[in-house]
Amino acid sequence: MSSPSGKVKKAIVGEQFLAPLATDPTKFTVTKLYTPNGPRFTFKNSAGGEAMLEVESRLGFMSLRSHQFLDATSDQPVIHLQEAGLEERKWEAYRGNSTRESDKIFDAVNKSWYFFLMGTKIEVFLRKSSDEQKPAGSVVDGNSSGGMQKPADFVVLGNYYRGGLTVFRGCGCVLTGNNIAQINRVSRLFKFSEMGGEHTYDVSVKPGEDQAFVLALTVILDQMYNNDRVVRYSTQR
Repeated sequence: MSSPSGKVKKAIVGEQFLAPLATDPTKFTVTKLYTPNGPRFTFKNSAGGEAMLEVESRLGFMSLRSHQFLDATSDQPVIHLQEAGLEERKWEAYRGNSTRESDKIFDAVNKSWYFFLMGTKIEVFLRKSSDEQKPAGSVVDGNSSGGMQKPADFVVLGNYYRGGLTVFRGCGCVLTGNNIAQINRVSRLFKFSEMGGEHTYDVSVKPGEDQAFVLALTVILDQMYNNDRVVRYSTQR
């Protein structure tokens, strides 16, 4: 996918993944299916565009799950998602197929235990953030050295089980209006496959935002709320 001119947002994964500056958001359907070789994710552009990413997944050391996003055209590694610990509370994203700290893109931390009454809260911390990614109003916690914790660069708020989640830039305060994407879990009552762990998500990414980043968050959300540890599976579109 080429990077059209006129894009104004700073890319998180890569400029080639920035959504076009159109009037309407770019929409995807993300589906997790089960095959004889295990589950697999599929990404479908609702506008019928070309494949952008493919995913390979595996069960690693100490049964930690990982997902390798590949460029669908070149087959080159783009993002490596890795579960950090067996408590399903934190995932890490790296460039390419790396696990080096210098190649880290972001950490995603599930704070829903502390946000239980209001639903889901996932905080995303970029390894290198800029002022334009931390607008006024970002909240600082007191759980790190010196009593100050870096404010989240992005926050996912909503309720996973009720289906509606919004990705916000900054503190996640609705009043700021800094929402960049919607991730909605499609619920189909009495569908056996869904009861068995197969899920579908409707994803909407605002113009100029990083689509690969939002799709990676969608996979992380699914994995945080669904414990399906597998040896390996591939995702193709």
